[in-house]
Amino acid sequence: MNKKFIRYGLAAIIITYSAVLININFSDKYNKQQSASRELNSNKVSASVSEDEKNRYSVVYEGTYFNPYFNSDGTRLLYSSGDNIYELDLIKNKTEQLTTLNNCYNPIYANNDNNVIAFARNNGIFIMNIKNKEIKKVTGSENPEISYAKPNFTPEGDIIYFKVTILPKSDGHGFIEKEPAIYKISADGKKEEKLLDGYNPVLSKDGKRLLYELNDNIYVMDLDSKNSKIVDSGKYAAWSSDGKHISYAKFERDIKHYTKVKKQKNLYIDNEYSNIYIADVDNLKNKYKITREEFQDREKEIADWANDIKDTASEQHFLLVSKLAYFDSVWSNNNEEIYVSAYNGDKASFELLKFKINNK
Repeated sequence: MNKKFIRYGLAAIIITYSAVLININFSDKYNKQQSASRELNSNKVSASVSEDEKNRYSVVYEGTYFNPYFNSDGTRLLYSSGDNIYELDLIKNKTEQLTTLNNCYNPIYANNDNNVIAFARNNGIFIMNIKNKEIKKVTGSENPEISYAKPNFTPEGDIIYFKVTILPKSDGHGFIEKEPAIYKISADGKKEEKLLDGYNPVLSKDGKRLLYELNDNIYVMDLDSKNSKIVDSGKYAAWSSDGKHISYAKFERDIKHYTKVKKQKNLYIDNEYSNIYIADVDNLKNKYKITREEFQDREKEIADWANDIKDTASEQHFLLVSKLAYFDSVWSNNNEEIYVSAYNGDKASFELLKFKINNK
């Protein structure tokens, strides 16, 4: 994700966490966090995790990490810092910075060639040879209002991606998105076609099915028949390595009446949270979550708030945001682990979490 895309596109598609993300500082503080988090902490568990959760997941990295993606044998991991692309060698426990262009995001390995990657910038889709550092622009635009994202390699070596036009509103508050669409283009950039309207395409390994987002829902399309089925409301879908399951983030809000102030009926508590869900591809009604929402204890603060406004006649809401907000996920080759990019509100930074699962 580039800074522009975080500021505009990301805030829209995860609206329930926009207030959190707007406060993230992507300047000097960001760079210090990113530099300080190079070492692998595979056994370190977040202090914010309750005791009964510690055996369910571990923190692989602390810092700001987006778009994790494994190579074909699961020995290397690509990710974006929000500015550039990095590769982590899981065997040697070493990290290498691959790009210096800035505004690089959504990295992905080419099929059957771990030395070739594709990634997006705000001005286009690029292919890079890791060995000689050669970078080629496949498609793009210098129009600053157009953003590109989420490249996928097809089995034939073509690339699927999406682009969207982002226009700030005239009043300076928010923005307008126009014509988000998913395209397919040949690796040489000579042949291009629009596939459908939508965001965040994710192609299955066999190239036969496509996950995408539209109107806050996730769909799966059969590329031969062009038929689509809704998976669920949510964002950031990912295929399991065997193509039998889909993981995705779901953002929700619960509004509850605050009843501890007598004779006051206009006070409400808004709980905002996200979870990672898994859906069975063969039976999309079969879904379950592997995470749980966890909130800070703010009872005293809520009580003080309610007491201060107990005589108000207008409706009032107190916002509670869960400690962790979940985003991109990627599956291990054996389908027994899922790595998730999560924002930790206690630490005001992103973490890469590893969840152990069992889909057998």
